[in-house]
Amino acid sequence: MKMKKGLAIIIAAILTLSLLAACGTPSSSTAPADSTAESTTNDAATSTESTADSGRQLVIGVSQPHSTSAWRILQTDSVNFALEAAGYKVIYTDAQNNTQKQVADVEDILAQNPDYLVISPREEDGLVPAIEAAKAAGVPVILLDRKVKGEAGVDYVTYVGSDYVAAGEAVANWLNEEFDGVCNIVEIAGTAGSTAAIERSQGFRQGIEGKDGLVLLASQVGDMKRVEAQKAMENMIQAHGESIDAVFCQSDEMAYGAVQALNIHGIDPGSIKICTMDGLQETLETIVAGDIAMSMYNNPDFGPYVVDIIQRLEAGETLDTWIKVENMVFDSANAQQYLEEIYGVTP
Repeated sequence: MKMKKGLAIIIAAILTLSLLAACGTPSSSTAPADSTAESTTNDAATSTESTADSGRQLVIGVSQPHSTSAWRILQTDSVNFALEAAGYKVIYTDAQNNTQKQVADVEDILAQNPDYLVISPREEDGLVPAIEAAKAAGVPVILLDRKVKGEAGVDYVTYVGSDYVAAGEAVANWLNEEFDGVCNIVEIAGTAGSTAAIERSQGFRQGIEGKDGLVLLASQVGDMKRVEAQKAMENMIQAHGESIDAVFCQSDEMAYGAVQALNIHGIDPGSIKICTMDGLQETLETIVAGDIAMSMYNNPDFGPYVVDIIQRLEAGETLDTWIKVENMVFDSANAQQYLEEIYGVTP
């Protein structure tokens, strides 16, 4: 399946103007994100064959953990837009960054007898009851960008998302090259207990392992929020001051908070290599301006993936249990190029 960029471009432009609703039609495609996971017999997938009566509108439940970052808003809009454009009825919930609420949200969705549940779990362990409830109700689950404890192909149909371990390691490798192997780093991590945060941290630590000159001075949780990340960065500035050479932020939203903290303390953000993940338009513009050094692109346009998965399940197909979304590095060497290619922003 090919990833369509048009929707992401439209939504990104709208978001820049502070509107949250999508209002465009996908028109162009990026390269396909092929899964490298081993294809297995998918019990959850085969049980969904012909779940809907012929001609009946499918009902899709969509549970998101929050809407507090630009990336999450773009992803939500992409999924809801694509599902509605395909003719499905969407039941959407926002857990407002609360794990217990997300479990309750899923229970509410299940009470409305959906045909499929699309969920981005806030936490790996905390959302197990929600997945178990969906399994007991016979509702196939599609995970987006975060995982839960459970067996792929049994407790959920498939996971759609990036290889966050590899992404974290790529950030470490980029810093190693930029600093010729000698660098003091602080980390602002994402939501505690989420697989996105766990895997990004794991990959980053794998990347610096054995490189004695790459030193991780401190790590604090920013919870994918700008304000929390600013507080975390201010704490680490107070503790480590001029010793900090680089910052690894696990999302763009948190990188913006780190920039604010540095400015407040009279430190030029351009004098410190701020690395992040998401690659949104604002981040590419900030890379061009010199305040952020690099970002791993994590395309939020998940909608086409979800529609394709549902259509294939309805046709009785067996899916891989991991549908990979491709990452790439944005830095000063290519930021302007991709601002034009992805977001349509010219100098």
